[in-house]
Amino acid sequence: MDDSEHWDAAKELLTNAKGSDGTEGDKAPSTSIIKQFEADLGTACDKGSSDDLLATVADDLYASNAAYYSL
Repeated sequence: MDDSEHWDAAKELLTNAKGSDGTEGDKAPSTSIIKQFEADLGTACDKGSSDDLLATVADDLYASNAAYYSL
Protein backbone atom coordinates (compact mmCIF):
# COMPACT_ATOMS: atom_id res chain seq x y z
CA MET A 1 0.00 0.00 0.00
CA ASP A 2 1.17 3.54 -0.67
CA ASP A 3 1.06 6.37 1.89
CA SER A 4 -2.33 7.58 0.72
CA GLU A 5 -3.83 4.10 1.06
CA HIS A 6 -2.29 3.72 4.53
CA TRP A 7 -3.85 7.02 5.58
CA ASP A 8 -7.27 6.10 4.19
CA ALA A 9 -7.16 2.68 5.83
CA ALA A 10 -6.09 4.11 9.20
CA LYS A 11 -8.86 6.70 9.08
CA GLU A 12 -11.51 4.14 8.16
CA LEU A 13 -10.33 1.57 10.72
CA LEU A 14 -10.20 4.19 13.49
CA THR A 15 -13.64 5.53 12.61
CA ASN A 16 -15.04 1.98 12.57
CA ALA A 17 -13.39 1.14 15.89
CA LYS A 18 -14.84 4.30 17.44
CA GLY A 19 -18.27 3.38 16.12
CA SER A 20 -18.10 -0.14 17.50
CA ASP A 21 -17.90 1.16 21.06
CA GLY A 22 -20.49 3.89 20.55
CA THR A 23 -17.97 6.75 20.53
CA GLU A 24 -19.25 8.95 17.72
CA GLY A 25 -18.06 6.65 14.97
CA ASP A 26 -19.47 8.97 12.33
CA LYS A 27 -17.31 11.90 13.52
CA ALA A 28 -14.02 12.08 11.66
CA PRO A 29 -10.99 11.88 13.94
CA SER A 30 -8.52 14.77 13.89
CA THR A 31 -5.52 14.65 11.58
CA SER A 32 -3.09 14.26 14.47
CA ILE A 33 -5.06 11.35 15.95
CA ILE A 34 -5.19 9.61 12.57
CA LYS A 35 -1.43 10.08 12.14
CA GLN A 36 -0.77 8.57 15.57
CA PHE A 37 -3.20 5.69 14.96
CA GLU A 38 -1.57 5.02 11.58
CA ALA A 39 1.88 4.91 13.19
CA ASP A 40 0.69 2.72 16.06
CA LEU A 41 -1.10 0.40 13.65
CA GLY A 42 2.08 0.10 11.58
CA THR A 43 4.02 -0.82 14.71
CA ALA A 44 1.44 -3.45 15.64
CA CYS A 45 1.56 -4.91 12.14
CA ASP A 46 5.37 -4.94 12.16
CA LYS A 47 5.14 -7.23 15.18
CA GLY A 48 3.78 -9.95 12.93
CA SER A 49 0.07 -9.25 12.70
CA SER A 50 -1.44 -10.54 9.49
CA ASP A 51 -3.19 -8.19 7.05
CA ASP A 52 -6.12 -10.60 7.29
CA LEU A 53 -6.46 -9.54 10.91
CA LEU A 54 -5.99 -5.81 10.31
CA ALA A 55 -9.48 -4.82 11.48
CA THR A 56 -9.06 -6.92 14.62
CA VAL A 57 -5.66 -5.36 15.31
CA ALA A 58 -7.16 -1.90 14.76
CA ASP A 59 -10.03 -2.62 17.16
CA ASP A 60 -7.62 -3.93 19.79
CA LEU A 61 -5.33 -0.94 19.34
CA TYR A 62 -8.24 1.46 19.68
CA ALA A 63 -9.52 -0.35 22.77
CA SER A 64 -6.07 -0.21 24.37
CA ASN A 65 -6.20 3.61 24.40
CA ALA A 66 -9.77 4.60 23.57
CA ALA A 67 -9.61 7.78 25.65
CA TYR A 68 -6.82 9.14 23.44
CA TYR A 69 -8.11 7.90 20.10
CA SER A 70 -11.61 9.25 20.85
CA LEU A 71 -10.38 12.84 20.88
